[in-house]
Amino acid sequence: MPLPNHEGRFQAYAARHALRYVGQNKLPTLVAEYQILNELQGDGSWADISAEQFQISGFHYLQKLDGQLNTVTIDQLRRAWPQWDGRDLGALEATDLSQTLVQITVGIETFNGKTSPKVNWLSAADDDSQGGLAVKDPKAAHEIASALGAKLRAHAGGTQMKSAPPQGKPVPPGRPAPQKPAPAAPKPPPKPASPAPAPAPSPPKPASSQEASVLAWNTFAEACPPAWKPEDAENEFWRIVGEMFPGRDLSNFNNLSIEEWLQVRDQAPGKIIPFDRRQ
Repeated sequence: MPLPNHEGRFQAYAARHALRYVGQNKLPTLVAEYQILNELQGDGSWADISAEQFQISGFHYLQKLDGQLNTVTIDQLRRAWPQWDGRDLGALEATDLSQTLVQITVGIETFNGKTSPKVNWLSAADDDSQGGLAVKDPKAAHEIASALGAKLRAHAGGTQMKSAPPQGKPVPPGRPAPQKPAPAAPKPPPKPASPAPAPAPSPPKPASSQEASVLAWNTFAEACPPAWKPEDAENEFWRIVGEMFPGRDLSNFNNLSIEEWLQVRDQAPGKIIPFDRRQ
């Protein structure tokens, strides 16, 4: 079956999936073979393109190069397939995912002179925000499930999930034009023996978590490389937020306090990892 020949957002189902070690660093990975059914149109509707028989494999890295759990990917998997509670990779390996429609974002990337499509984001089929062949290897699946089990349980929380988690990747704060600070009031001419002018007042504290998240996003977006696409910046933003607050539910902005969003504003730009340094 042919690969998608253009970028876009698609609804698909994972006909096959497997836990594998992937790449020269042998990162634990969920490999899913997606059969594409629908494509998102400009008016927000979905068009049936199943006749094209597009197929693409998604490589969902479960661990980072430093050995830490890749919580952004884990949360994507939990939201896309709510029948998995995020605690046991062996259960994910054994679960039939082929009946659950999901949404994938496909980008066209060039690496080592070769241009090809790549799955950049995974989410629930009705998510309205934005983000090889899966051959099973029982030995690798068991080793991966055992090695990451404790970290998964810690990330998922102390009790087993009783109901499905919130659906969909949290909606990015958006990319409004960066707010320009209000011009400072003109200073009066200095007078001999006059005290030094008082320092300009600090910017007012955001009134809500959502306002603080927009401030954090604006600051972060300005620090991203100019060549990045919007989805690149969004993916990196949520990767860093998930890394700063592991185990937190990021499906609602109010789940982080104003002070925590201000931490994101101050610290996230310094945590950006260029794509050419990633696996």
